[in-house]
Amino acid sequence: MPSPILKLGAITIMSLSDGVFAMPAARILPSVTDEQWQPLKQHLNADGTVPLNLGSFLIEEGGAWTLVDAGFGNRPNSPGGRLLGELEKAKVSPDQVTRVIITHLHVDHIGWLTVDRDGKPHVLFANARHVVQRKDWDHFTQPEVKQSQPIIDLCAEPLAAAGLLDLIDGDQTLSPGIATLFTPGHTPGHQSVLVSSGNERAVILGDVSHTPAQVTHPEWSPVFDDDAAQSARTRAALWERIEQQGLTVCAGHYAYPGFGGIVRVEGKRVWQGA
Repeated sequence: MPSPILKLGAITIMSLSDGVFAMPAARILPSVTDEQWQPLKQHLNADGTVPLNLGSFLIEEGGAWTLVDAGFGNRPNSPGGRLLGELEKAKVSPDQVTRVIITHLHVDHIGWLTVDRDGKPHVLFANARHVVQRKDWDHFTQPEVKQSQPIIDLCAEPLAAAGLLDLIDGDQTLSPGIATLFTPGHTPGHQSVLVSSGNERAVILGDVSHTPAQVTHPEWSPVFDDDAAQSARTRAALWERIEQQGLTVCAGHYAYPGFGGIVRVEGKRVWQGA
């Protein structure tokens, strides 16, 4: 198995997994035919399902720990639940994390932001600032959205109540080596994360892409995307930037550990895992 640790100059990125699951390709990308999948069937399971990792990334910069995304959590019927064990293996306690960057407010990215204590949600990363795009926060905290997604009350709003929420607008530099990159489409305020040290750079995708097949076909937008056309534009622009700047890619939904890059094969962009 490839290493779950990526060294980027003086910065270390560790890949963590909260669990894995799979969904039928026809359900995720209903407009894509079996024939279109054939050249890319290596990205499907034998039963025609799309494998999906529940990936998070832990960044160590100058002795400080930043977590990007917080998995599904150990809720009933959840495919997640492993993140705390992954942190323990990394010898990093939740109290040591001083920043949590949330790419977007979907359930599989915010599940561990709180834990249940005495029947009430308590913020798990109690010493961390939690960085969310304002557009995502404004969207997901609308009453009609919260009604259909109770995870917002359970895992997101306690951050604000505890005074641990930082809402940002667009691209922001958070530290010498960590910056957010506004990548809307999957959700209104989706963000990716740029990491740099010296001449080495990487991008943590979030849900800009769910399967490596989208590297070749950025126009394939899954049913999860809030704005399919915007998502496709965002993906195409990011692939161009990755290719032009030689960025290492950290893809949370690709096969663990999700490190790799984009290369050209016969003129087409393809995913190359590390």
